[in-house]
Amino acid sequence: MLKPWEKPFEAGPSSEAERLLKLLGGAFKGQPLPYIPPLAWNLLNPFSSKVLEATMNIPRGFVTTYGGLARALKLPRHARAVGRALASNPFALIVPCHRVVKGDLTLGGYAFGVDVKAEILRREGVKLEKMGDSFRVKPEFLLPWRKLVGKV
Repeated sequence: MLKPWEKPFEAGPSSEAERLLKLLGGAFKGQPLPYIPPLAWNLLNPFSSKVLEATMNIPRGFVTTYGGLARALKLPRHARAVGRALASNPFALIVPCHRVVKGDLTLGGYAFGVDVKAEILRREGVKLEKMGDSFRVKPEFLLPWRKLVGKV
């Protein structure tokens, strides 16, 4: 704690924090991640951890659906639970939950808003079409759930 007569000093940024911010900035721009920083997987429940780890296998430029991800995890009736696990993703941008969409290929929710989700997907090369107040992914950018099987 500073005494009233002491001048505050400016602490320099941590090089690790700076690297992480640069990494997140690149991810927002749609750039591939050059590395995955250490993530606190142990703070997640086993189901959320499983869902988020599976999400890491969705390549840039593609999306899959909540139901498709549930099927890839061999939990075909748990699309909503997958959605809840993604909604509480503490590693947004690093774990690309923005690459999971609704079954009708509309974007669904996103912690930072649907417009941000759309922008990140566009920057990753996914083509979208405007549908009223929302967006829909063009079908050719859908990664079938069967392509995730064996990777999760």
